[in-house]
Amino acid sequence: MKRLLQHHQFLKCSRARSIGMTLPIRPPIPVFVSHRWHSLRNPDPDGYQYHVVIRFLVEAICLSRGLCKRFFTIGTYPVVNQRLQKIFSDLAPEWQAGEQKWRVLQDTGQFHIETWLKNWIASSLPGLFFEKDEIEEIAMCLERVGVWYDYSCMPQKPFQSDAEEEMFDWNLNNLNSLISSSHVLMAWDEESVDRAWCLYESIIAAQDEGFNVDITPNHPSKLFLDLGGSGVKSVGSKELPTKIRQRIEVVPGLEINLLESGVKSVGSEELATKIHQRTEELTGLETNEVENFLSKNRIQTALPGDLPRVARLISSYLAGVRQ
Repeated sequence: MKRLLQHHQFLKCSRARSIGMTLPIRPPIPVFVSHRWHSLRNPDPDGYQYHVVIRFLVEAICLSRGLCKRFFTIGTYPVVNQRLQKIFSDLAPEWQAGEQKWRVLQDTGQFHIETWLKNWIASSLPGLFFEKDEIEEIAMCLERVGVWYDYSCMPQKPFQSDAEEEMFDWNLNNLNSLISSSHVLMAWDEESVDRAWCLYESIIAAQDEGFNVDITPNHPSKLFLDLGGSGVKSVGSKELPTKIRQRIEVVPGLEINLLESGVKSVGSEELATKIHQRTEELTGLETNEVENFLSKNRIQTALPGDLPRVARLISSYLAGVRQ
């Protein structure tokens, strides 16, 4: 996580890999980020999603471990699923044997998460004061987190080699196992519900009743971002935190951290209902029927050519769930 925090943005996979931001092993706490692309070249051109992911993780850790109670009240804490809360609350400063390899790989020399956190809190959570031991606790938790974000963890077109294309295909074909084995943070706005890839990811996340979702990866091709500290670098912009508003509500059977983006916010209850309704309507359909359903309901992909692929993945996944 340290390298992601150092560079204060989601970098393209080729660049992220060249500087060691991605690590080819499963982190102690894997977090899958579901999001839509805001442009064809870069899904997060203004750092909006990056800031939301980091802020959510910091607030989730504070909630789980009861930190900064003087300023955080029940009304301002995020809704965090119970499984993630327990993992954060149970973490001990000592690293377990299975976590040592992750820690060694993410070592970045002179970079200190504690220092980064102080700067980030000053710019992103104005008015809040954390004691030194609270900063150290948050940093200890962040060090164990690995974030999977497609732009940074999958090779992007145009591919530089056949190996990159194979890695890209492998990741898409195995999204279901990646999502079902990670904590899912849905960094959505009101348009995300009508994006085919977001729909596919939400269908998978909502299937496992025992695995809650927060809505705002051991194959060598499965890369995770080394989060270590959270490269907002004071976000570079004091205006960014004020632009980000979060709508957080609890929905029976599904916990959602839905991000508003200024137009018509979709209430989390409405969103959850939509996801379950569409899942029911899509179940049992063949690939061509799923594609027709997506087109009819104006559920799109950033690249029009991706729609048949998403339709095939949805049809195949739901067929497996029925068996």
